[in-house]
Amino acid sequence: MDDSKVEACARAAHEANRAYCIALGDHSQAPWDIAPEWQRHSVREGVRGALAGNSPEQSHDGWCRLKVAEGWAWGAVKDPEAKTHPCLVPYDALPPEHKAKDRLFLTVVRSVAAALGLPIQYAGGGHSVGVAPKASSISTSGFPAVKPTGDGG
Repeated sequence: MDDSKVEACARAAHEANRAYCIALGDHSQAPWDIAPEWQRHSVREGVRGALAGNSPEQSHDGWCRLKVAEGWAWGAVKDPEAKTHPCLVPYDALPPEHKAKDRLFLTVVRSVAAALGLPIQYAGGGHSVGVAPKASSISTSGFPAVKPTGDGG
């Protein structure tokens, strides 16, 4: 897989996530260019999961596994120094605004990936595409079916 395209997807997803967090009143996210490497690594891993077809729940579970492997634990507040995070809970226990973050992340990654011609696996449909296939609907777990756009329509 083209690392520069994965990086572009990661940057876009991180910045969309940062904007969403700011809208929620959370100003803790640094811009991509000055974000710590542990955070950029986490986003890149999330991109790879998104391209492999992860649902929002699978994306969150993968993020949790990575965090725990890196020594993080649940904490009432996000604290990178203490390695605590309030979202280190099962997906079903996340508040709706944090579930929305997982959906937003996947949407941004897959949109940028499609624009860049990266192959994307879609959960449940078995599609592997560089750009969404013509004349079919794609349904990703947790997302409504959408009619793909492209040059055929």
